[in-house]
Amino acid sequence: SSVRARLTRNVDRLKYIDELARASVPVLAIAGDVDPIFPPNQVRAYARKVGAEYHVYGEFDAKPKDDPDAHFSHYDVICGRRAPKLVFPIVGNFVGAHDD
Repeated sequence: SSVRARLTRNVDRLKYIDELARASVPVLAIAGDVDPIFPPNQVRAYARKVGAEYHVYGEFDAKPKDDPDAHFSHYDVICGRRAPKLVFPIVGNFVGAHDD
């Protein structure tokens, strides 16, 4: 049975992380150091479970915690002003390394 079929039949019972762990594709897990939606410790745990490459962005010890030049929140890893310089090259290298 496919993931799509299981999604249709068992929406309440599907564990996405388990499905991802069974997938045979490379996974890149990216976290922001002050992300309140998906904190780095959770991203790291999921990355370990699925065998993903893991990266966290931001300076954990920098103060204050709302300093946009020191920290990455949830959306900063994709559309923050420092993402093109710091995050995008990692994503590009990852995709390039797995472009079969």
